[in-house]
Amino acid sequence: MFRGGEAAATFVATADDGNERHSGVEGTPISNSEWTEGGSGPSDPSSREEGTTERATGGSEGASGDLQHLVYKAAWMTKAAVESSNIEKLEEAVVFAEKAADVCSADPVLRSDALDSLGRARRVMFEETGIREHIEKAVEAREEAVKICPPNHENRPRLLVNLASVLYIRFETSVNIEDLGRCIALDEEALTLGQPQDRSHQLGNLASSLSRRFKVTADLADLDRCIGLEEEALELASPPDRPLRLWSLGGSLHTRFENTANMSDLEKSVAVLQEAVTLSESDEDRRESQNWLGISLQTRYHQTRNMADLDQSITLFEAALELCSAAHIDRPMYLNNLAASLSDRFRLGQNIADLDRVIALEEESLALTPPTDVFRSSRLRNIAISFDDRFDLNDDINDLEKCVSLYEQALNLCPTTHIERHDCLISLALSLSKCFKRKRDVADLDRAIELAQSALDSLPPHHPKRSDCLDDLSTMQLDHIREAKRNGFKHVWSVLLTSFYHHHSRCLSSDYSTLRIDDVIHQLQEATNALHSPSNHRLIASLHWIDASTEFHQDSLFDAYTTMYNVLDIIVTRGHSLETRYSQLATDDWITKAKRRFTDAVRFAISQNRPRDAVVFLERGRALLLAQVGHCRMPFDEIRGRDPELAAQLESVGRQLDCALASDPTRNSSDSDPIAR
Repeated sequence: MFRGGEAAATFVATADDGNERHSGVEGTPISNSEWTEGGSGPSDPSSREEGTTERATGGSEGASGDLQHLVYKAAWMTKAAVESSNIEKLEEAVVFAEKAADVCSADPVLRSDALDSLGRARRVMFEETGIREHIEKAVEAREEAVKICPPNHENRPRLLVNLASVLYIRFETSVNIEDLGRCIALDEEALTLGQPQDRSHQLGNLASSLSRRFKVTADLADLDRCIGLEEEALELASPPDRPLRLWSLGGSLHTRFENTANMSDLEKSVAVLQEAVTLSESDEDRRESQNWLGISLQTRYHQTRNMADLDQSITLFEAALELCSAAHIDRPMYLNNLAASLSDRFRLGQNIADLDRVIALEEESLALTPPTDVFRSSRLRNIAISFDDRFDLNDDINDLEKCVSLYEQALNLCPTTHIERHDCLISLALSLSKCFKRKRDVADLDRAIELAQSALDSLPPHHPKRSDCLDDLSTMQLDHIREAKRNGFKHVWSVLLTSFYHHHSRCLSSDYSTLRIDDVIHQLQEATNALHSPSNHRLIASLHWIDASTEFHQDSLFDAYTTMYNVLDIIVTRGHSLETRYSQLATDDWITKAKRRFTDAVRFAISQNRPRDAVVFLERGRALLLAQVGHCRMPFDEIRGRDPELAAQLESVGRQLDCALASDPTRNSSDSDPIAR
């Protein structure tokens, strides 16, 4: 298990108010049993900026100077109240802005400005108090402001952006996808009407809304468009804004990698974020850039197992934490990210000192997180993961029970419509499944299956997490079937009939065990063929499919082997750097396990009297190995162009090594492993 990092809310300075839109929390699936948070910013670049009324814009023709002054005073009072975060001053600003809007009822331009200031004061009142009435009234005021503003007036782009901002905040509290759709439409209109000098910021706002919708719908088209907009925003950014645009783009590329496993996105993310760190001058920009570069390097370590990446990520997280004061609102996030990298290092060396420090950092992070904070759920899950690690180390059931309790608390913070509910459901299901294996209490496994089924039902058909969820559910169901066999098909079968098949409308045959295995195999097939899920996750599902088919003598074993080869071909031969190929060849546990199945596949085909298929399996396995080795060879043509003598020496050494291998007397030509031969 390993954990990714959190992102802080991104703040884009503009006039008086630059912290307008930021997202809630989205858990980032790194593995089936471990989930961490990402806020707004690069991974979810959902920060927004809101325009403000610096001065009354003159109103309609003939508008009096007194009315203009009144509207300006409303904007000034709102600005001062927002900066102070004083509730009494905010209430005074609300009352004054309402009066200004009423007085200017005959002038649509001035009234729209007054309503916009009212919406701003109401928005901050909501953020300070959490009273929903304030955000509803903020939306109401700004909707009217947009409605009465003349179509071609210079203020309209600002009013559109500001309405989108409060709709975005309302979306975060209600998860009403219609509000997010309206945000996107408003951002698009503002981008069309806006001035060239505002285009970079407006592109960032639209990218923010699209990124947030991707988090809800998992539609990669939104994320692709978001990245395209961020690239354009980066090209147009002024030098002071460039670091922020760089780490926003770098984080979005990181998010796309997590959903597609395309290594080129991750490599580009690291390069972009390295530039952001170099260009950052302020402590805030440097802290955020270091944080996001640490996240991407940590993710690359998960792919390549290059310790240099992990060590650098720890250094970056420690540096970011040093730049964060004890009272800073984002300190819990930086504590969590450092804990995540130290947790990875613990799993390498099993150094209990690292794990103790991880737990201490996470406990401090949770203590600084208010009960109503949107990050609390994911931070509870992180501590649960650490207790799970300690259980694996010491086999203390108290640690596992503490893990389950923390996951329960996290789930209770995620109502049915919460976007993180799937993560909580599957995490709790996996920990209960582990409890079953430790205590052999079938009730734990029953509930684990129920939770995993609920997690699966919450995902749309093409969600990237679907393969993992199907695989986890199938693994639990197979454990249930094995337990039933051990207990002579007693009580457990009756439980299965209610907990396993309540989602199936098909009639049950008299051969219950065969029917259940068939459905589990079907789920594993679906998990393996989930094209929208990362290929390495599909490979794991294919190996579980092979194991289940072998254990229960299913007819789909040949298809399982064939699919394993297809998925492995994608992983081994496409889209990876030279360094990654070497690492995969030597260290990737699941790829290693898959390669060990090559011989099994050949033997199975022979046992089924299918010699042609045995040869095909043999050749496909050899081709994959040769392709991997071939991709790992040095590009001699490139070297020859730079240093012909060195290239000749390298080729000579290569030929000598090949000859030595071919004449090695220790090699046994009668080895029973056909791949070795």
